[in-house]
Amino acid sequence: MPGHKGWLLKANGDLAVARTGLTSPEPGALDTASFLCHQCAEKSLKAFLAFLHHEISKTHDLDRLLKICIEFEPLFQQLKTECSDLNFYALKARYPDDQFSIDQAEVTVALEKAAKVLTLTKKIIAERQHPNTRLF
Repeated sequence: MPGHKGWLLKANGDLAVARTGLTSPEPGALDTASFLCHQCAEKSLKAFLAFLHHEISKTHDLDRLLKICIEFEPLFQQLKTECSDLNFYALKARYPDDQFSIDQAEVTVALEKAAKVLTLTKKIIAERQHPNTRLF
């Protein structure tokens, strides 16, 4: 099982590539960027579970993953809205869908939400690694 650092590396990469989608002239880049925001959040939560050496469910459901994380760390409750909102992009942005369209403003918001999930996860892990250093 990959360690938490591997999950965080992937989450960082997803967020970085999602940011490039904002200005890409490629058709479909915004869809992909929103999907990668979901992926960033998913991999962030899985990083926390890996840090705890907890079994990582084969799921893409952020609400489900968040619920497990909250059982071990109540601070994750702060991310309920972000995870619920980003969950939408797991399927809608992944596959062709004539009913789905997204603009730069919506992707910008998704990026902010994904970054918040990643940032809080990193802070929680860092604090658990070094409990005498308060990060909040």
